Amino acid sequence: MVNLGLTIENLELLIRVGLDDIKSGTGDDDQGKKLTTLALYYRELGVALYLSTGDPASFAGSLAKGVQARLHYLRRHAEGKVPDSLRYNTTLQNRAFFDALAIGDLASASELVRLCDSRWYPDFEYEDDFLFADFLQRFFLVLHDGAGKALAEQNLARLAGVLEGQASPEHDLCAALVGEDAEGFDAAFTALLNRRRAKFKEILTLPPEVVATEKHVFVNGIGIVLLARGAGLATQEEYPTVPRPLLRLPPHARVAPEAWRRLR
Repeated sequence: MVNLGLTIENLELLIRVGLDDIKSGTGDDDQGKKLTTLALYYRELGVALYLSTGDPASFAGSLAKGVQARLHYLRRHAEGKVPDSLRYNTTLQNRAFFDALAIGDLASASELVRLCDSRWYPDFEYEDDFLFADFLQRFFLVLHDGAGKALAEQNLARLAGVLEGQASPEHDLCAALVGEDAEGFDAAFTALLNRRRAKFKEILTLPPEVVATEKHVFVNGIGIVLLARGAGLATQEEYPTVPRPLLRLPPHARVAPEAWRRLR
């Protein structure tokens, strides 16, 4: 039985410690790790608050702070104000992109894509994982800004080559988005959810905050479904771990760029 009250307390403590560490100004060379991790804690806190209260507004407010924390780092990096931190500049560390999609902050989602490093780094990420995440970001730009269609299609072809004929719900999902295939999307997304559920059962070493939150609410999945709807595909009203209330959030209320610096 998950103790959501304890989970919320732990996440708030982790956020406070992180904020104090950032405020102290020490270790500026590690800003990528600190701010990206802080954004993740804000995501998990938003999920925990939603599971605890059923209030979508608390979910959206917490994710919005995480989005701004990630953007703060990427903006500072683009301006040359923090040392390079390749591991945290990358597409796979850009989880806040899905947070921005989930809360309807499309302007921030676009900026997150444009500021992150879209190169593949084989030292710390699998190529197929990178290509799936990068495709979704590029496909979003096609929908939002009308840009990057060629890159998105190149990524899809490259992903097919990497897989060498292996079955992949990620590839099938991307192909369904490009082909405007609602049934294909639904089948691929359901397969993705089934595999994700199996992994949570198999992996016994996940942090307790992850088990208490993201096991039950798939934030990336919310972003993916909303991306499909933005492309005109008819999806189910909800999916396991993708609850209907979080797919029907009210219009995004912006938070101040520095709101992430305060837990309350």
